[in-house]
Amino acid sequence: MYCSQEKELYSNKKQKKIAPSVVDARGAVRRRQGEASNVLWLDDARAAAGPTAMRAEVARLTAKLAAAEARVEELTALADRDPLLGLMNRRAFLREATRTLAEVRRHGLDAHVAYLDLDGLKPVNDTHGHAGGDALLAHFGRTLENLIREGDTLARLGGDEFGLLLPHTDPANADAAMHRLCRAAADRPLRWQGEAIALRFSWGLVPLSAHDDAETLLQRADEAMYRDKQARRAAGLAAIRA
Repeated sequence: MYCSQEKELYSNKKQKKIAPSVVDARGAVRRRQGEASNVLWLDDARAAAGPTAMRAEVARLTAKLAAAEARVEELTALADRDPLLGLMNRRAFLREATRTLAEVRRHGLDAHVAYLDLDGLKPVNDTHGHAGGDALLAHFGRTLENLIREGDTLARLGGDEFGLLLPHTDPANADAAMHRLCRAAADRPLRWQGEAIALRFSWGLVPLSAHDDAETLLQRADEAMYRDKQARRAAGLAAIRA
């Protein structure tokens, strides 16, 4: 049966049907509106402690949420990095290429992508073990990072393959930049167990086109790199283009 107060709530037919709140012994608040029913369980101890305790609880939960958000950002950053070299990985590189492609379509930006393949990794692995191969990859990555411009994007795409995004670069300057990288890398061999291991790489360079997507762009650059590798093998592989 309803109490007198509840009857008054229902006496005015012009009002919506809103049933009274009933709090049971466990602190459950039940609200009925039509046939729907929502239940909110209250912590009686905290509620009884007053506003100070509630503010402290809000502060605690806010700090916990901030820590969780920071952890998510950290994990997201790790997901975009190559675990060995700390460079961007393929996923992050494709995202950056997609952004640059949008600028190409919108503003007619000149930009190029280079696909790089480090020469001689397998012989180094065979001779010096995977520790030597990893050292060569790391040295190659650091060398390129130190040689490229601040606005360029370098990534390890997988294995001995790297990607380089060159925004705001016309064809002549992009080609000149790649030749400079070749010569500079050749002057910075890896010193490993008393031996100097040369840094040489094949590369393919293509302009960004408004009709490309990031995967197609990378595929075109890969094909250009393969043609370069075949030409360099025919010339003895050690030849460095001037």
